[in-house]
Amino acid sequence: MKVIFKAILIALIADSLIRCANPVTPTGGPKDTIPPLLITSIPEHKSLNFEAQQVTLTFDEHIAADKIKANLIITPSLTGKYTHTIRKDRLLIKFEEPLEDSTTYTLNFFDGLTDITEKNPSENLILAFSTGPYIDSLYVTGSVKNLYNQKPSSKFIVGFYPFTDTLDFTLEKPRYFVRTSEEGIFRIENMKDGLYKILCFNDENSNLLFNPDQEEHGFLADTINLTSSLDSLRIKTNLIDAATFKFISARPSGKYFEARYNKQIVDHDIEPLDPSDGIFATSIEGEGQSIRFYNNLIIDLSDSLGQIIKARDTLQSELADTVFVKFIETQRRPKEMEITSSFPKTASNQFSFQLLFSKPITAFFYDSIYFTADSIFNLPLDTSTLQTWNHNFTQLNIETSFDWTYYNDTLNTLLENLYNQRDSVDTAANPYQPRTFIKADLEIKGGAFISVENDTSAALSTSIQKFDPENFGVIKISNIITDKTSYTVQLIDKNFNVLNSFQNQTNYTFTKVPPGSYSFRVLIDDDNDGQWTFGNINNNIQPESVFIYPTYSDIRANWELIIEDLTF
Repeated sequence: MKVIFKAILIALIADSLIRCANPVTPTGGPKDTIPPLLITSIPEHKSLNFEAQQVTLTFDEHIAADKIKANLIITPSLTGKYTHTIRKDRLLIKFEEPLEDSTTYTLNFFDGLTDITEKNPSENLILAFSTGPYIDSLYVTGSVKNLYNQKPSSKFIVGFYPFTDTLDFTLEKPRYFVRTSEEGIFRIENMKDGLYKILCFNDENSNLLFNPDQEEHGFLADTINLTSSLDSLRIKTNLIDAATFKFISARPSGKYFEARYNKQIVDHDIEPLDPSDGIFATSIEGEGQSIRFYNNLIIDLSDSLGQIIKARDTLQSELADTVFVKFIETQRRPKEMEITSSFPKTASNQFSFQLLFSKPITAFFYDSIYFTADSIFNLPLDTSTLQTWNHNFTQLNIETSFDWTYYNDTLNTLLENLYNQRDSVDTAANPYQPRTFIKADLEIKGGAFISVENDTSAALSTSIQKFDPENFGVIKISNIITDKTSYTVQLIDKNFNVLNSFQNQTNYTFTKVPPGSYSFRVLIDDDNDGQWTFGNINNNIQPESVFIYPTYSDIRANWELIIEDLTF
C-alpha cells in the first residue's frame, strides 16, 4: 500500500509541475476593459529644459504599439524620423535628430497604444514638454464638416502652417497638426504665437503633404494671428481637383491634333490667329483632359494654322495658349460616334431631354425624332420644339411638348378603324372600346445625326410614362425669409441627390415629387455675381456659402406639403 500511495503522490506532484510549467489563460470571469494606465514618463508631462533624444513611458501592464506609426501625432513636425521600442510595460521613443531649442513638443497617441491582451486603447494619452524654459500654452479648437452635406469630416488632418508669401501646401508639412475625431472635432494645444494659414485635408497617403488633385480639403482664406487661444473655428471641406491648371502639350495624334492639359476641362473656345482661316471643329477627349481638333477645314498636311485655345477647369481657372494645328498622314480609322442620352422617365405635356455626342455634329435631321406606338403611327415632335446646341456642337438640349390627349385620340381612332375592318367581329354588337394609353415610345432613327467625320448615329429609343399627379407629391414653399439676393434652393433627398431647384424666388412649388423624405439645400452666391462657385485654394478664395435645412419631411403619393417659412 505504501508503494502504491507513494506512486500516486509522485504522479500528482509531476502533474502539478507540468501545469505550472505550461500556464494557460484563465477561463471565465469578466472581460478586461480597462486601458493601460501611464505610471511614469521621462520627461514628465509639461517638463522644461528637456535635452535628451529619447522619451520613455511606463504603464501599469504590458503594452502593444501596432498602430503607433499611424496614430502618434508629434507637434510641431519633426525634421527627422523617430523609432519606437516596446519592452513589456515600457515604450521608448528615440528621435534620430536633436529637437529644436526653446520649443514645446506635444505627443498625442490617440489609439496608438493598447494593452497586450484585449487591445484596449489608452485614453487621452498626451505628453507635452519643452526644450526651453517655458511651455507654449495657446490652443485652438474647432469643427470640420463637408460643405455639401454638413456631415463630420472625420480623421482629417487640420494643419497650421507658419505664414510666408511662398507657402506651398503641396511641398511643406504643417508645423502643428491634429487629426479630427469621428465627430469632426479637433483640439490642438501647446502652440506658439504667430501668423498661421490653416488647411484641412484627408491625408490619404499619410505623408502630411497636400495632394490637391485627389484629397478632399478645406481652408480658411484669412491668415490667423494667434496671440491668444481660439475656440470654435469652423472649416468646410470639398472634394474637387484643386491642382494648378496647366497646359501640357499640343501635337498630332493619329488622324487628329490634340492639346493636352493636366486636369479636366469643363469648357473651351477656339479662335484662329487669322480670322480668314476659319474655326476647327473640336471635342473633349481623354477623360476630359484633351481638346481634339478635326480637319474639317481640309488643310494640306504640310500646312499648320495658328489657333488660340481658351480652356477652363472645374475651378473656372482659364488658360489661353497659342498652338499651330497640323495633321499628319495616317491609316488609322476614325472611332465610331457614341451618343449618351438623358431621357425623362415620366412626362406631362412639357418635357426636355439631352443628347451628348463624342464628335461634333455637322448635320441633323429633325424629322428623324418622333413618337411611335406599336408601329401603327408616328407622331413628329411639336413644331415649337426648342433645340439648343453648345458652341462646338457636341451637346443638344431639346425642350418639347407632347399632347397626351391628341396621342390617345389618334391612337384610338386608328385602332378602331383596324377593329372595324376585321371580318370575324360583329362590330355592331361588339363596338370598339376606347383605351387609355399612358406610355409613349420616343424614337431617334439611325442616321439622324452626321458627325464631322461623316459617320452617322445609331438608333435610340426609350419609353416615357404619362405623368400621373396621383403618384407624386407636391411641396410648396410659401415664403423665404433671407437678406440674400442671389441664391439657389435645391430639393434634396436623404442621399443629397438634387431633384429640382429654383433661383432667387421667395415662393415656389415643386411638383412631380416621388414619395420619399426630402429637405432643402441653399447655395448662396455671396459675391452676387450670378453664380455659386466652388472656391479656389490656389487663389485663396473659399467656396461660397451653403445652408442645409435641418429637418427632413416625408412626402407620400397625392400629398401636398406646405413650408410656411424657409429661413437662411
